[in-house]
Amino acid sequence: MKSRYRDVVLVISTDDFAALIDRGVTSRLARIADSAKNEYCQAVHNKVTRDLFKPNGGVLKKPPGHVRQSLSWTILRDSSEGRPPHIWHPGVPTEEQAEALAASLLAFGAIANMDVYEGSLRTQTNHKGKTPVEGLKRAFALGKVVSPHLARTKPLRWAAVHFGERSRNQRGVNYLAMWQQVLWPLVGPYEVLTEDGLPIGVVNDEQLDHGGLDGYSLLILPNPNELTPAKLTRWRHSGRGRARSSRTIPPGRGATRPQATPRPPRSGRLWSHTSRPHPCGSRAARRDGTRSATGSPGGCSSRSPTTSAGSSSRPCSSRSSRRTSSQRRRRQPACK
Repeated sequence: MKSRYRDVVLVISTDDFAALIDRGVTSRLARIADSAKNEYCQAVHNKVTRDLFKPNGGVLKKPPGHVRQSLSWTILRDSSEGRPPHIWHPGVPTEEQAEALAASLLAFGAIANMDVYEGSLRTQTNHKGKTPVEGLKRAFALGKVVSPHLARTKPLRWAAVHFGERSRNQRGVNYLAMWQQVLWPLVGPYEVLTEDGLPIGVVNDEQLDHGGLDGYSLLILPNPNELTPAKLTRWRHSGRGRARSSRTIPPGRGATRPQATPRPPRSGRLWSHTSRPHPCGSRAARRDGTRSATGSPGGCSSRSPTTSAGSSSRPCSSRSSRRTSSQRRRRQPACK
């Protein structure tokens, strides 16, 4: 089909992949797609995650929701050679939520796949349960503004963490073992580095097999003992960088900062507050007590490496946001 219709874009659904425990959809599917499609709340949906964390709360900590969302989309992006995934969400009730949804997905390095109801477009009137027409206009206007600045850009590479699908598959349907032995050692380093504003990507088994590591200076291996010695030797002797086991990196440490991405001023640093992505279109309180809109020195996009559809998949949230919980619920979609 591509040989006959070169301008056709293949967007392929990878919904069950988001939880990282389903073996029916692998990162190889994302590789052959022009863009992988997923859903905003899929990574934290209880049915998709097998509702694993509640019954195992004594032995398994539940990672923050925004970290699981961001990680799944980063894997889709990096498995597609940097092509951003399409992330869909059903209709939202207000104009502000529609704009915040689009902004948060851009900040995650994804394409905001808005739920557009054809009837609303035809009649230019709102329908119950669908995104308001004016909200769609605001979301698409935002995309029109930022897209020229993000076109043809690629993710900034420095650190990479390995997602071992073969290691995960060896645990069969023992989902607790999957999380304890494979996924938490993947999620932990990813959360630490993204929350500290450092560029981090994800490499899958196939990329590790074929040396798809150009540009990375640090490789984090959650399960190094399950890799062949030849792979580790090839990486160490390639001159590209260092390999570290994620089990030996203390929280918040373990990696020298990349020279290409200096630490931003302390007043411009944002901290995590909730388990949901902060809508970049809103204003966020900085550590020095002042406020900053997106794009300013304290804004969500000021220190994140960009992708072809937005900034890195680093979650952008603010510990010191002064909005109430009810205001947050009105401004961004909730994942239940």
